[in-house]
Amino acid sequence: MINQRQNKSGAGFTLIELLIYITLVAFISVIFTSFVIDVVKNAGRAIVAKEVNQSARMLLARLDQEIKTGNNVTVVSPSQLTLTDYSGTTITLTFDGTADAVFYDNGSGPVVISNPTVRITYLSFNQISPQTIAINLAVEQKKLNPPPTQRYKLELVSTVIPRPQLY
Repeated sequence: MINQRQNKSGAGFTLIELLIYITLVAFISVIFTSFVIDVVKNAGRAIVAKEVNQSARMLLARLDQEIKTGNNVTVVSPSQLTLTDYSGTTITLTFDGTADAVFYDNGSGPVVISNPTVRITYLSFNQISPQTIAINLAVEQKKLNPPPTQRYKLELVSTVIPRPQLY
């Protein structure tokens, strides 16, 4: 009889041990789940930020290059710039706020040069001096009503001088 009692008391878990074990597993599961959810949210925001950054910088570099290689640069309006390149071709760069895009026109028809996955919310050309142009650009993701955790907007400013003015 004594042998059976020792067997029963040594086999398995007590109810208290089982409750402590379940509590610890639940606590660790909650921590791990919240960590995974945060990683997924941040990954989504990082993807949006990367796309907006790349698109904005690429567009600004393209606008800078067009102005730098231009011969005669004229700001027609804050949203439109006209320049003549060295071959004599007239190029027009226009921001269309209704299309949320920037257009390039060299006489053969306007072509969108901004990335269609983002919205250009603001583009302004300002003539600081006779041949110095300031560019103000604001870009955000295309999704119209993103969740607050995934909203991302980037504003860039650049000042450009056409190259013939440097020599």
